[in-house]
Amino acid sequence: MGSSAQSTLIHFLQSDDYPTMSHPPLKEHTILNPAVTEDDFIDLSKILDSLKRNWLILFACIIAAMICAAILTNILPSRWQASVTMQIGQMPSPINTIIPIEEPVQTVERVKLRELQSSALIALKLPLDERVNKHTDLFKETIKASTIKNTNFIQIKLVGFSPNEAEKNLAVAAQALIASHQTLVLPARNRLIKQQQDNMKKIADAEAERAKLFRLLAENGSLKSASQFAPNIVAINLLENKEAELRALIAEKTRLLDLLESIAIYPTRIIDAVYVEDTRYFPKLSLFLAAGAFLGLLLGLGIALWRDRKLF
Repeated sequence: MGSSAQSTLIHFLQSDDYPTMSHPPLKEHTILNPAVTEDDFIDLSKILDSLKRNWLILFACIIAAMICAAILTNILPSRWQASVTMQIGQMPSPINTIIPIEEPVQTVERVKLRELQSSALIALKLPLDERVNKHTDLFKETIKASTIKNTNFIQIKLVGFSPNEAEKNLAVAAQALIASHQTLVLPARNRLIKQQQDNMKKIADAEAERAKLFRLLAENGSLKSASQFAPNIVAINLLENKEAELRALIAEKTRLLDLLESIAIYPTRIIDAVYVEDTRYFPKLSLFLAAGAFLGLLLGLGIALWRDRKLF
């Protein structure tokens, strides 16, 4: 390309006639999406004005809804909740140390078992099948247990159609749990009784052998001069060993008695009487009134907006 042509091209590029890729700046408030218009936005001030104009309707809806809620609390069947605190008992372990019958968390899960609930329902003379009797259904739906932190206590709650029913049902459920724990303790108790019987037999045999040795030494007159006769020295050594064996057996007897007594002294038991709340568990008037006021507010708001729909 000649020098004249190059100078001509450079002059053209630097001139105002060369098109550029720049775009004109967007105007302020330009709507990028033409589908969205100002009519799509709700003016809150219009809503507030509508509520002010229709405040009487709004107030009437709230009052009417609260009255309906109050009436509903008197129509629905009342329910009362009872609670009881129980202490988990103790039992001997296989190595004859004292341990809890079961951990509180396990007891909480035991309360949920069908076996325990069925035992309580049988004692209450209620049917076991669900959806047959409303008292059975309420019993199974509402019986709950929870642990008390850092203790071997649990709390059980249950709901009934009357204060007496709630108290009675919970007391029976608590007794069913106590009976269940007694069943768990029974093998350990039987094992201790067997060990105690064996211990008593060993003590009797040891005492008989000791008495025999005493007679033998007395007949030989060796209780005064045992050191002079070698056979009598052996008999005296046997007597001393038998005395040590008896002391060990008597110590074991005392320990077994303490373990057996621990089962009787520390069973699973109710440590606080069954308590029924003074007010109904369901329906609660305060909650129903609050829910009624909220629903009435929504209803009144809807009516107010519908009446002034042409203004939006």
